[in-house]
Amino acid sequence: GPLGPDGKPMALGLTKKEHTRIPFKGPRRAEPSAEFNKKDPNAPRPEAIRNASALWHLDTDMSQMEGIVNRSQPMTPPVTSEIFTGFPGMEPSKLAEDDNGTWEVPDSWAVKRVPDQNVAALREVDDEGQVPRDEDPGSMYFMRIFRADSTFAVISAGLNTTASELIQMMAKKTFLQDELDTYQIVMRKTGSSRILAGGERPLAIQKHMLEMAGYNDKDRPEDLGREDHGYLVRFTFLPGKLSGYSSLDRDPGFKGMQKFNHIDLAGRDLVTIPIALYQKATEIITLNLSRNLSLDIPKDFIQSCTNLREIKYTSNEAWKLPASICLASRLTMLDVSNNRLEQMQHADLHKLHNLVSLKLSNNKLTSLPAYFGCYQALRSLNLASNNLDTFPDFLCELRTVVDLDISFNGISALPKIGKLINLERLFATNNKLSGAFPETFKQLVKLTQIDIRFNALDNIDVMAELPQLEHLLV
Repeated sequence: GPLGPDGKPMALGLTKKEHTRIPFKGPRRAEPSAEFNKKDPNAPRPEAIRNASALWHLDTDMSQMEGIVNRSQPMTPPVTSEIFTGFPGMEPSKLAEDDNGTWEVPDSWAVKRVPDQNVAALREVDDEGQVPRDEDPGSMYFMRIFRADSTFAVISAGLNTTASELIQMMAKKTFLQDELDTYQIVMRKTGSSRILAGGERPLAIQKHMLEMAGYNDKDRPEDLGREDHGYLVRFTFLPGKLSGYSSLDRDPGFKGMQKFNHIDLAGRDLVTIPIALYQKATEIITLNLSRNLSLDIPKDFIQSCTNLREIKYTSNEAWKLPASICLASRLTMLDVSNNRLEQMQHADLHKLHNLVSLKLSNNKLTSLPAYFGCYQALRSLNLASNNLDTFPDFLCELRTVVDLDISFNGISALPKIGKLINLERLFATNNKLSGAFPETFKQLVKLTQIDIRFNALDNIDVMAELPQLEHLLV
């Protein structure tokens, strides 16, 4: 038979053009006719018409969208009832609505915010509530300001010169590698450091510290700043990345820790929470943040501490509490003693429904918010060494209180204290109590210890009707 191109015999009945090596390839299709090209490609095929009942019709008419697109909904606030607002039986706590619709940066990002100059000025208020001002703004005072490398510059300026103005003066005497707004003045005294706010007056602070040490006008206080008074107070000019040196240069000691239940950060001059604690936030039960004068507590960190039960925030010279503290929803013990708090309305502590112990001693409180009478689990309340002149009636609604300390205030009467039926220990020394206790006092049948020394009481007959009284100091 005939041979193919490869020299092998061709199959019978096939021509050379019809031969193919591909086993399943058939003859080449014929070219489509002109009539076929005129057909609508979207028109159904004849065989499809017979099976039309098995097909879905695709509606491509965009002018008729009824039933496909919903009408515009009215502009009403979104429903928030699906968000967890508390346990059954508790008063629901709604999320604060954002008035301007903006998104707030998490506190842990350390984005620089506009400072509250009013709060900054409060740090200079004396015990009488007066802000000392320079009587002669023209008089010049000297001050040593140290740099990060321990060198220093002597600045001459008026007492009213602010920290922001001193930074500009130091910039002229120092080769700066960063922007000016990244630098800060850090003050160190009594073993603790604090970043000064822009509106604070370092020269006035230095003069006040020298006067407390015994210097007077005969010692020419305007010239004393030429010398090093680091034993009293020391000012350092630092870039922002070094002002938190205590949290960056020093090892916080967490690398070798196996458990993170009890974290003690007291006295470390921190400016924020160490990053290493974020990964262990859910393990933290107690957190001691005392003696960190410039510490900022990020809200997102506290919200991550889902098992946090106790916070100590003492001796921080705080005029107001960090807004993040009220977000510790499971907190049972809070100690904010030894600060400069004058009022508690800003703290929103009513969100802490589970508080068992609250210590507010050694502050400057003149009043308390009414929600203090709503705590249903509080057993210990310490209000000693404040400026209270009356005992709030709503505190008598705290039926669970066992320990109450109101010593070193100016309280003159306790008219409704008999409602505290579970009270066991009462400390009211160094007040202005006078006359006799009210008859309702005999309702405190669980009292075992009373200290009412240094008052003006002249009748304590009602004490004889307290069946469990063991210790009485009058």
